[in-house]
Formats: sequence, structure tokens, C-alpha cells
Amino acid sequence: GQCSINVQGSTDSFNTCLKLESTPDVPSKVWTLKPDTYNNKFPSGTTISIKIKKEIKDGYGTAMGADKSSTFTTETHCSTSSDCSWSQVTTVGHLTARSEHSGLVFDKKMCLFGGTNGSSYLQDSFNSDDGTWVKDNVTTMWSGRENHVSMRFKGKLWVIGGNGGSGILNSWSSKDGSAWSDAGAIANETSRSGMGGAVLSNRLYISGGYIGNNTYKDDVKKYGP
Repeated sequence: GQCSINVQGSTDSFNTCLKLESTPDVPSKVWTLKPDTYNNKFPSGTTISIKIKKEIKDGYGTAMGADKSSTFTTETHCSTSSDCSWSQVTTVGHLTARSEHSGLVFDKKMCLFGGTNGSSYLQDSFNSDDGTWVKDNVTTMWSGRENHVSMRFKGKLWVIGGNGGSGILNSWSSKDGSAWSDAGAIANETSRSGMGGAVLSNRLYISGGYIGNNTYKDDVKKYGP
């Protein structure tokens, strides 16, 4: 926390210094420094200066000839105190108006599945890597649905449950978003709509939802080891 020691970190040209914790690896003479802050992370969107004083010595006891310093800027993340804000994406590509659809990120792209436009249940999917959506060329696909969930699990895309107007629907999976197949072993347990879903510790979880006949579930199901 002082600007008088041999290793310094600062956000204001060393008028004040950040408090750093250090962990030495004595055999290899490597020291790891981390800021004594929340989660040991530097502040978001901040330029940090690091200075090594010339008095510090190497493993042979030799001091440096002059101070060494460098700077870097941390990535900006939105928070309550930042100026991050929402803005309209002016070009959305092939995407059409809908609600009660699902989405996720897979293979470095945003993916969107199904939903309803108020008059029909949609049987389509889209992908985007920059906010402009492209409709997928799908060979085998699940039926149109709303109130489903989508998740990434075991290297696959999963579209789980949902309502298609005539009843509650089965779940499907795909390796690439093009060819889909029935989820098989988990289909019966995930035939519900409006449920919650998550992946944790290599397991797929679903909770609650509606299974038809005016029946709402209060259970949690898991699939995996």
C-alpha cells in the first residue's frame, strides 16, 4: 500500500500505490504479486502502472541500473458505477419478431431457437457473431415451440421441452445446430414447458415447469454422472 517499496502498482502515476500481496517460489526465485482487492482483481477499465525499483536485486545479488516501469489497461466491464449502457443494434439480419424463444452461446456464436410470433409456433434457428443474425440451414429439426430452454451440454446444443400448441414437446440435441436428433434417454423427464435449466459440474439440471393437465412441477431433475 506504500510507494516506497521495491515493487509498486499505481493508478495515479505513483502518487498513491495499490496494496499488493506477494507469494514467493523460492527455488525458482519467482514472485507472484496480486492486488489485495475484491477477488484479487485490478479495477475494471483502469490503467495500471507497475514499477520495479533499481534497488531490487537479482538472484546473484546484483542491483539494476535504473528503475523499470510499464503500464497496462484492464478490460472495461459494466457495473453500477460505470458508463456502460444499452444501444440498439440497427441491423439484425434475418431475425423476425418473436417472444418466448431461447438462446445461448455455442462455438463463439450467439444462437437463438424458436418462439412464437403471436399466431404460430416458430420452427427456426439463427446464429450471430456480431449482432447480425443469419438463419440456419437445418436438415433435421425439432418442431415449432415456445417456453423451452436451450443449453450447451457435453459438446452439444440442447433444445429442451416447450409447448407447441398441441401439447408438451420432447427435447432434442445437435452437435452443430444443423442436424438434430431426439434426446432419447432424457426426453421423458424434460417434456415440460416454462421450466428453468442449468449446467453445473458436468450435469444438466431442469427445475419446475408445466407438464400439461393443469399440472405444475416443483421438482429438480438432473442428467449426468
